[in-house]
Amino acid sequence: MGEWAREKGQSTQSTLKKERRERSDKKRSVNPYISLAVREQVASVARAMSIRKNRHVSLGYVAAALVQKMLFHESFFDALKPYMIRNFEFSSTRVLFGHLDAEPVNVEILEREERCRLPVRLSQPTHGRLCDLAYSLGVQWGPCAGLLLSCAFDYEAVVTKLDPSYSKGREEYVFKSYDRGGLLHGL
Repeated sequence: MGEWAREKGQSTQSTLKKERRERSDKKRSVNPYISLAVREQVASVARAMSIRKNRHVSLGYVAAALVQKMLFHESFFDALKPYMIRNFEFSSTRVLFGHLDAEPVNVEILEREERCRLPVRLSQPTHGRLCDLAYSLGVQWGPCAGLLLSCAFDYEAVVTKLDPSYSKGREEYVFKSYDRGGLLHGL
């Protein structure tokens, strides 16, 4: 009886170890291998998003979404570099997205509609040009607008560069994007 119980205990332990190992392997397989250069680029964008500190969306989440949706492509960064508020030279050899979770992104949630309103108003020509940029990057405009404009960039610099005739008194557009499911997963 004692031997049977011991054998059963050992088999249960080995089964538990196997299950834990499988779960661990599964977790690792969710995130594909990302080169250090790409991690640094994504981390730069994620850090840029902490300029206007607010609430609701963690940078780790944003970084993961950027990686999953292939927005670390060179053209994405080349197109946006001139508009970044800070100069991001990122040389860390250890970039873990989880460490960014404490730094929130500027997203004002409209809870009733479950949407977020971007704190930016753009004229129609600017809207068209950013639509073209989004199209050339292969992303949907609404979610792209959220990432481009709501978090990381100097709004006036972007607007003035893309539309020199921009003025706050003109007819303007307010861009809306779904929070989480739309703003990030919808990319």
